[in-house]
Amino acid sequence: MFKNLKELNLIFKSSGINNYNFLIFLILINSLFELISLGVLIPLIASLFDSSLSDKIFNFISSIEFLGINKFAEINKNNFFTLFISFILFIYILKYIINLYYNFYLSQIKILYEKKIARQIMENFVNTSNFYFFDIAKSKILHDITSRLSTVSNSLINTANLFVESIIFFIIIIFSVASLGLNSVYYLLILIFLSTLFFGFFKKKAIEWSMERGEGGNMRTKNILDILEGIREIIIFGSSKFLLKEFELSNDKFLNPLKKILFWNTVPKIILEFGFIIFILSYFLYAIHNSLDYQQILISTTMIVIILSRALPSINRILYNYSQLKYSTEPINSIKSIIKLTDSKNSDIKKVNFLKEINIKNINFFYTKKIELFNNLNLLIKKDKKVGIIGETGTGKSTLIDIISGLKNPQNGEVLIDGQTINSIGVKNWIENISYVSQRVYLFNTSLRNNITFVGDNEKIDEDKFKTAVKFVNLKDLILEKKEKEFFLVGEFGKNVSGGQRQKIGIARAIYSNRPIIILDESTNSLDEKAEEYILENINKLKNKTVIFITHNKNSLKSFDYVHKLDKNSIIKI
Repeated sequence: MFKNLKELNLIFKSSGINNYNFLIFLILINSLFELISLGVLIPLIASLFDSSLSDKIFNFISSIEFLGINKFAEINKNNFFTLFISFILFIYILKYIINLYYNFYLSQIKILYEKKIARQIMENFVNTSNFYFFDIAKSKILHDITSRLSTVSNSLINTANLFVESIIFFIIIIFSVASLGLNSVYYLLILIFLSTLFFGFFKKKAIEWSMERGEGGNMRTKNILDILEGIREIIIFGSSKFLLKEFELSNDKFLNPLKKILFWNTVPKIILEFGFIIFILSYFLYAIHNSLDYQQILISTTMIVIILSRALPSINRILYNYSQLKYSTEPINSIKSIIKLTDSKNSDIKKVNFLKEINIKNINFFYTKKIELFNNLNLLIKKDKKVGIIGETGTGKSTLIDIISGLKNPQNGEVLIDGQTINSIGVKNWIENISYVSQRVYLFNTSLRNNITFVGDNEKIDEDKFKTAVKFVNLKDLILEKKEKEFFLVGEFGKNVSGGQRQKIGIARAIYSNRPIIILDESTNSLDEKAEEYILENINKLKNKTVIFITHNKNSLKSFDYVHKLDKNSIIKI
């Protein structure tokens, strides 16, 4: 449990959450009033059955001179107990107000912390210089943010409640010894022993179920993404049977551990209540066989019932919150690892100017030890030149672009920018010089204008740059035919535009960004011949731009300064 708390604290600190002072204060105040409300009730109920006890209470009050409390003894006994009952009512009202505020505050900071952690994770993704997270399945990341994160923030409530109930239970033990003697503690010790046995059994199981549920959640999210992304192929090829079976298996793996944890969370309550009945009945038998005074039996039983009515729920809540913390092991570890992996921000924000050349020297790159992609590869790209790269599928064209961009690191060799390595100048600083257009341009579910400029529709943009970008790829007709003009929504995953229009928007995005290097990765293969020729003509007219164009079509590179071919783990000039 303490390991989980330590990991939880690291997650909070990484998300800028450092101060728990007010929460600790509320935990203590809430615990205090829980105990006071229990303490004031016992003497009142006991005095109703024993008149001598009420006299003792009355005499005790009359002996207290602090704050003039003894003056309450000057009134008659009935009025005194009326005031005493009113005081108890006030304590309970205050207790419930504090308890309501405590739960309200916990709910508030649970949501606040979840927002902060989610924001931090997303901020890390877009700002990190550690691009190893590219190798993490999107389904896992999606499950982290949509499911695991809620479990992690719930752990804060579990932790707070665990501390509250532990404090209450500890003081109840002390109170029981003072009120009922050591014999009363035996039952509580038996409860503690049974709870310890439950902890020991449940600890490993909770972690095991947590890991199983996490794995099942990753698989289920992956299946959902596969079905949603490939719905056309599924319908056309009739492949739903296999995918639905996969989803059913992963859904079972995700939900079955929850079924087990929900059941085991109910077990302590049943055991404790059964133990309570056994204890009360045993006490009655003991009292009858030992001819105890019935008034004393009634008083003792009442006090025991009052104490256990708070002690039993306290033990049950301790067990529940403990089990929830153990069950949160996998989500806590997963969220911590994703934050740690992406928490490598580039603190050096100096502007890097690309002045002369990109020099790729003697690089080796392996996907695995057995699969070598590049062996001693060398390539020189001069500033403001247009360079074409061709090659068969699987020769590493896109990987080479990732290495040039700094998104991937070769196992050997180096990439020099004007004589400096990418790592020395900062990956994020270097990327600021690059515009990248992939084969399948990603479009956000926003307006066409926003997808080109990355500026909100209510914000100002550079209209001249926007018009130039639109003209560069000939998107004018598409805009004119839409009622909303450039503000029309391209739809989820760009469903409202064709494949060719998608690529035009991607190239327009690169032109609008006006960066010195433009990388095109099979970025015209969805265009018709006329549209491709138009864009290639405009690319060849670009001044003060370094263009790196990857394609299967050598004819598209006729006017380029250099053309290179990837072949047999290396690259040659043709």
